[in-house]
Amino acid sequence: MTDHALRFEHTCYEINGRRLVGPLDFTVSAGETLVLLGESGSGKTTTLRLINRLLEPTDGEVYVEGKGSSTWDPVHLRRRIGYMIQEIGLLPHLTVAGNVELVPILEKWPSQKRSDRVDGLLDLVGLSPQEFRDRRPHELSGGQRQRVGVARALAADPPILLCDEAFGSVDPRTRAELQREFKSLVIKLEKTVVFVTHDVREALTMADRILLMEQGKVSFEGTADEFRSSDAPGVCELRELA
Repeated sequence: MTDHALRFEHTCYEINGRRLVGPLDFTVSAGETLVLLGESGSGKTTTLRLINRLLEPTDGEVYVEGKGSSTWDPVHLRRRIGYMIQEIGLLPHLTVAGNVELVPILEKWPSQKRSDRVDGLLDLVGLSPQEFRDRRPHELSGGQRQRVGVARALAADPPILLCDEAFGSVDPRTRAELQREFKSLVIKLEKTVVFVTHDVREALTMADRILLMEQGKVSFEGTADEFRSSDAPGVCELRELA
């Protein structure tokens, strides 16, 4: 992997001549957690989806591990990138184990390797394999479902994780616990993370670096400490809401 796991180079996205994001020029270092912070409609999720080719840039390029995303096979690219969303998206007809091993099955991992990976990941996210591997999603609490979502995103050991309001659907106490656990986990596993949130407190908890997005552009870029001390108007307004 290059020093920059991700690079946006004059990247834009338009629909019917209306620019939703861009131009964007920033990098994400390997092992870094970058938080895209901003209000609804600021372009955070659109920016995230340009990374794994759920959307294609209309101008410029996104580089993933030094290679232009447009030159990646989209299926292979998405299997290299873990993806977590607020709704989690567990398949209700599958067990916990079945949900976690989805990508390893697609990658044709042997059965025993998949089983060992499921058990190891459930342990890693704080769920006993003996107790949880055969449960269905409806038998889990919101926090437990989100932990399964984390395990599924990590199943094929992707170097990059994309998180779109990943903890927004759980209660505040569980959310704070998941934030702490997830941050510790990505540091331990040395993952590169791009994390979308509208919550200032969550951004300050999770981020190595914050990009504040307004109307599809970056209005602030800096560390959490720099965000706390910035006198930029948009930053000041958000801090007051925190």
